[in-house]
Amino acid sequence: MTRSTGARLAAPLFATALLACGSLLEPEDWIRMTIEASPTEIAIGDTVELVAIAFNPTAEPVWATPGGCGQGLGVLAEEPGTGVILPLWGGPSLCPIFDSNVLEPGETDSVTISWWGMGVRGDWRVRAVVLIDGRPHSPSGPLTVTVR
Repeated sequence: MTRSTGARLAAPLFATALLACGSLLEPEDWIRMTIEASPTEIAIGDTVELVAIAFNPTAEPVWATPGGCGQGLGVLAEEPGTGVILPLWGGPSLCPIFDSNVLEPGETDSVTISWWGMGVRGDWRVRAVVLIDGRPHSPSGPLTVTVR
């Protein structure tokens, strides 16, 4: 009986201690990403607007940087049939700080990327990501964009 009571007390105390010391995940791992596209079906050469949306549910600001200068959010596009992943985010800029580079606590930011139908027909799977030191984090669920 004493063991059972001790185990029941130890688990809440361990959880409390873990929360007090912080999470094992970095703040960028908690960012909630979503993606929108309009339209979701295009012809080769047509343009689709992809919107990467980030919500920071943490109490800490998260610095989103593409490994240099540029927007802090981007999109990964998976080529149909090959699994090749194409990164879609802005190229180098003159290094201004964009609103999407600092995700404040409780803030939602978005970046719109215009993308044209590549020379590969099929269902492209796109995911929004937050960029930390040039690496994608916290990918959204996939959204399909069909290139016909």
